[in-house]
Amino acid sequence: MYPILDLPVASRLDTEQLGSKPKFWVQLDNDKWLFKEARFKTGEDWAEKAGAEIARAVGISAADVELAAFEEKRGSISRNFISVARGEALVHGNEILRFGSPDTIKIRGFANKTIRWRTLNELFVNSSLTPPPKFLRNSRVT
Repeated sequence: MYPILDLPVASRLDTEQLGSKPKFWVQLDNDKWLFKEARFKTGEDWAEKAGAEIARAVGISAADVELAAFEEKRGSISRNFISVARGEALVHGNEILRFGSPDTIKIRGFANKTIRWRTLNELFVNSSLTPPPKFLRNSRVT
């Protein structure tokens, strides 16, 4: 069983604008974490935690995720994994897909959920982006 961290009100920082769900940054010790509020009876909080733990168990890089509550609202927190000091920046998936050829994007379409690791690998190889550590390590994934 995983503990649910009760986040202090004073830990709240900036609101995160991207995405469809309420979320904001919190400061815990020396780290920034993104709190994602779970919608009522969806399991979004524990699904985030389960996904991170399963990914780690099979050797795929994943953010550190913990279950959390803020002012009695359930959710999860993900540790910020970007280091500005090392010159890193977060690039969202839709931005990566823009590097593909128009034909590739037109064929697959943004609504298509079947984009494969091989496709992402091709996008990284043909762009100036560097994938996250261990992203392409497991060649069995297609």
